[in-house]
Amino acid sequence: MRYSCLPFLALFCGLSAHGESTPEVLISAKGVVGPIGTSMSYLVDTTAGMTAEEASASSAYQPCTSAVPMFGLGKSAHWLKFNVSNGTDGSSLLLSIPYSGIDELDVYMRDGNSYRSIARSGLSRDQHEGEMMRREFVFELPIQAGSQAEVMIRMSGFKHIHAPVLIATPGALDHSHIGRFVALGAYFGIMVVLAIYNLFVFLS
Repeated sequence: MRYSCLPFLALFCGLSAHGESTPEVLISAKGVVGPIGTSMSYLVDTTAGMTAEEASASSAYQPCTSAVPMFGLGKSAHWLKFNVSNGTDGSSLLLSIPYSGIDELDVYMRDGNSYRSIARSGLSRDQHEGEMMRREFVFELPIQAGSQAEVMIRMSGFKHIHAPVLIATPGALDHSHIGRFVALGAYFGIMVVLAIYNLFVFLS
């Protein structure tokens, strides 16, 4: 069984990131940054039972070399770790994962020597704690302006997992959603017009 940050065997993630500083994601403007895969390191938890503190202390992290980490089928849990700096004047940022096929998804932030649970969600769970919307996974990161925080994401599932992690300001994420819906509306509008045109051609 293989675990990779890339869909191609030749580009599997390489050497362990132990001893290296965790890359930083700087949000300095009102925008959306990501996918941030290359700013994260990942850990495969074959027991699927590690706590956030145990996962953080592990020496088995590897750097992710793909913008969108991908993990294969299996019973293991997968951890992603990265630092976020809030260079805006806002009191929080948003973490978005626009991929809904994750059965268990947990988000943690370092709080001193321990980790605080920010969100607990996923398809297999009836209760969704900390999730802001259901079209995709979106969670608030309470990182004050000018501050930095270490963030950890735990995910597991019964299918292949994609993790396109985005970090954004609230307004920028809303704007990106509006732009996405406008583009989808235009696409479906064109499809309807073409269908009507083809119907007239067929009937004439």
